[in-house]
Amino acid sequence: MTCDDVRPLLSAYHDGELGLTESRAIEQHLETCAGCSEAFAELSSLSGLINGVRLSAPDSLRQSVRPRPRISWNPWPVVAFAGMLAAFYVGRLTLPASPGFADDLIASHTRSLQGNHLIDVVSSDRHTVKPWFIGKIDYSPTPYDLKDKGFELKGGRLDYVDGQTVPVYVYGYQKHVVNLYVFNSNRTVDTGGLNGYHFNEWKHEGMTYIAVSDVADSTLTSFHEAFEQAEKG
Repeated sequence: MTCDDVRPLLSAYHDGELGLTESRAIEQHLETCAGCSEAFAELSSLSGLINGVRLSAPDSLRQSVRPRPRISWNPWPVVAFAGMLAAFYVGRLTLPASPGFADDLIASHTRSLQGNHLIDVVSSDRHTVKPWFIGKIDYSPTPYDLKDKGFELKGGRLDYVDGQTVPVYVYGYQKHVVNLYVFNSNRTVDTGGLNGYHFNEWKHEGMTYIAVSDVADSTLTSFHEAFEQAEKG
């Protein structure tokens, strides 16, 4: 990882929000980069100062505060109404993507093509790739080898996208790479593409699949169709 890759992730790394792969990559970078190590040390020091600050209200303010009279009310009608709303909207909620969601996907995709960050588990066998994620994240979707459709399963990795550690299945198409990101919630991304890259998004069993590549949009559509056909058996 380069300094440009590491600096934006230092805060998440400090708070333990990154996945195993990203954390190890950052640790290795900090061991050899004095600038990033100094920035991380300053971040840790600042965090310690903030956590150590104790705020106390003055006596005059505490004495002026009086408890409000307690009003008795029955919360159950409100709870019941909230339950009805939840039951009505469950499964329909689509979490809006953050403003930089598409940028984050592209950054992850391009970063994976640099160095040794493309694949953590190398295999075209889904029975090898899928179990690798068990214990690393709390869900493990099934990959499929689509070699007969032109998309060969190369393996998988963990990545950190838009504040979430996600499984990524890696496919090869001719001389191109297709990264398939799987989120365990309803997400959405503008499938119109960005900076020469294209997205293809679909939902299955409560998860969101987003394929990212520099192949033609029609090729990603073929990949999507082949994957869904494999899901149906």
